[in-house]
Amino acid sequence: MKIQHPQRLLIQSLLFGLLILGVQCTTLHYAGIQSDFEKAVLADNSSADSPFIDRYQTVEATLTDTYIMRLDPKLKANAWMLRALSQWRSGDFDGARRSAEKGLNADPPEGSRDLIVLSMIDGMTITTERERAARVIEKQGLQPSAYADHYESELAEAWASLSSVERKFGPQTPTAVKDYWSYECWRCIQAWDYVISTIQSDEADGGRVARNTARKRAEKHLGTDFDQASANAVAKVSAESPFRSKMR
Repeated sequence: MKIQHPQRLLIQSLLFGLLILGVQCTTLHYAGIQSDFEKAVLADNSSADSPFIDRYQTVEATLTDTYIMRLDPKLKANAWMLRALSQWRSGDFDGARRSAEKGLNADPPEGSRDLIVLSMIDGMTITTERERAARVIEKQGLQPSAYADHYESELAEAWASLSSVERKFGPQTPTAVKDYWSYECWRCIQAWDYVISTIQSDEADGGRVARNTARKRAEKHLGTDFDQASANAVAKVSAESPFRSKMR
C-alpha cells in the first residue's frame, strides 16, 4: 500500500472548502467570509507551505459566538460549520470540536450538508492531530509504547466517529458531501497507515514486529485490511468527483 504523506492529504482535503462555499456562503450573504475562505483554500491547494493561514483565522474571528447568535436560526448551523472548518484548518482542533458541537445543537436538518460536515469534524480533527504529531517525530520514529498509549486509541476513535456519519445520510444529502465523507474516511485510513509506518524501536528488527502488530490491531477496527478499507472508500465516491483522482 502506498503511504500518503500527511501534509499532502491535508491539502487535498481542502478542495471541499470550495464545494461547500459555492452553495452555503451565497445563502448566508457572507461575501467577505466567502472571499477569505476561498482564497485560503486556493492558497493551500497551490502551496504546501502557505503564508495565508491567517485567512482562516479571519473567518473564525468574524464568526464570533455573538455574531452567530444574531443570525436567523436557520443559518446558525451553517455558520458554526464554517467556523469549525476554519478552526480545523488553522490548527485550533479543540475550538473546531466545540464549534461543531454547537452547530449540531443548532438542529441542522436531517441529512443536510451542515449536519453531515459538523458530524465529521471530530474524526477529521483527530486524524489531522495524529498526522501532524507523527510527522514531527518521523525522523527519530514513534516508539511502540507511545503508539499504543496515544495514537492507536485516538485513531480508532476517529475512524469510529467518521464511519458512524454514514447513518445520517438521507435522500437530501448532496452527492458532493457523500463524496467528501468517503474521502475523509480514506484520509483517516491513509493517516493511520502512515503513523504505523513511523513506528521504530531499539529491537534488532527496528520495529518491524511492532509495526505488524499495530497494523493487525488497526485492521480489527477497520474490519478488513488497509488496502481493502481504502478500496472500499474509493468505491463509494462518484465517478465524476474531483476527490477520486486524489484517492490513490
